[in-house]
Amino acid sequence: MKFLLTSLIIVFLTACQSTRQEKYQGSYGNGDETTILTVKNNEILKTEFWKELPDIDASDSLEFNSAKDSLLENYGHIKGMDYTVEKSKSGHLQIHIVTDFSKLDLKTWNKVFKSNKKMKDLTDYIKTKKR
Repeated sequence: MKFLLTSLIIVFLTACQSTRQEKYQGSYGNGDETTILTVKNNEILKTEFWKELPDIDASDSLEFNSAKDSLLENYGHIKGMDYTVEKSKSGHLQIHIVTDFSKLDLKTWNKVFKSNKKMKDLTDYIKTKKR
């Protein structure tokens, strides 16, 4: 699964200069990916990400459960990230990921995503904001 969050985060952080909490929503891909960022004082508090997988029919319980088990096995152990697999409005499988950066286990996050340079840059950003 590709995450295009880094560029989206940078744009929103530079745009947000106030002290109140703000939400930003963006869709990309073919409209099958959506991200909502919750930002306060130039710091990301939470992200919500939805990705629809049109090649997986949610009514096929074997495919649906297999995708759900795979997702939880690969990413379900990261503290601060909650994953759900649900049926989209169009009847396809949809992944919903909520990341609470105040609870995020950066050590595990870094280990899981260490091969993805963009995600490592994001972890470095979060570490500097927490100091």
